Amino acid sequence: MLNDHISRLIKEKQDKDRFSKSLKSSNDYMEWIEKYTQSHNSISTDSFLYQAETTPKRDLTNAKAVQFLFEEISDYCSDNYIEPKKEEYGIYYSILNNNIGYHVGYDRGQGASFYCTRLENPEEDALDFKYVQSGEKLPETIYYEYLLQDLSNLVKELQSAGVPEIAIRKTVDSSIGVLEDQSIDKKQK
Repeated sequence: MLNDHISRLIKEKQDKDRFSKSLKSSNDYMEWIEKYTQSHNSISTDSFLYQAETTPKRDLTNAKAVQFLFEEISDYCSDNYIEPKKEEYGIYYSILNNNIGYHVGYDRGQGASFYCTRLENPEEDALDFKYVQSGEKLPETIYYEYLLQDLSNLVKELQSAGVPEIAIRKTVDSSIGVLEDQSIDKKQK
């Protein structure tokens, strides 16, 4: 029983690694998404739950791979400081590929379901999928990291000067709180 579980985890990891390499080296999967969502609007990991026998193998495999697509986008966004958008039962990322907008997300209900939904109009702040595919950092991420390095150097300087860590944390947390309050005020106006 444990060996079956371990074997399944190893196979899932291998499938994900294969998908990741394929996604970075080819447009095949995203072309399939584009074509499929043109007529069906959306695909999810449970799209063919009750039709597995009558569904083409390629569609079954690609539907299951929506989870891997979400994970690739999520990993990229995490590395580039992009937060997912929250929904009542899950989260999603807004992406743009070939001038078509998509929501790629995750829903929690009785079970977990990953999905990719085509949008009539791309969202203004959609992430261009070419960045995910290439793994290239966004220009703003490079700038953020430059600024964060300045902050890191300042914290080290404060520590060297003997400022207690709790005072540094309290000041940083307070500054973040002030920024969040300002952000909320702007949204309400």
